[in-house]
Amino acid sequence: MSDADLPPELGELEAALKASPVDGAAPAHRARVLGAVRNEIAAQNSKRPVRSFWRFAAGAAAALVLGCNLAMSAANDTSLRVGLRSDERETKLALARLREVLPELSDDDAQCHLLMLRARSELVGTPAPSGGSPFNRSTEEN
Repeated sequence: MSDADLPPELGELEAALKASPVDGAAPAHRARVLGAVRNEIAAQNSKRPVRSFWRFAAGAAAALVLGCNLAMSAANDTSLRVGLRSDERETKLALARLREVLPELSDDDAQCHLLMLRARSELVGTPAPSGGSPFNRSTEEN
């Protein structure tokens, strides 16, 4: 719309607004606005996103679980050859004892069981969880 298309009342209002002096913003307001703009620009330009404490805690817990898993794997893979120091005489004696306990085993099955028992002696002991928690006891124990 051009000035010629305006009704006379609006033309007079526009002229009055153009003629009125424009006051600048207060210095305190200007400083506040510029500070907010600087903060927004700094937040947009920062490469590192702000992370919450819970995100850090979850990452630390995951790293701890991974470390425990790797430590147990390494411990199980480390062999001090404690259980493997056996000669043929000890193997025959162990097979004979196993056949006394389980006479129905074949020779191959007995050797397989003996091999598993020896492999079991190489594993690192871990605590076995017992059933229940101290906070969830039945009333019969009291």
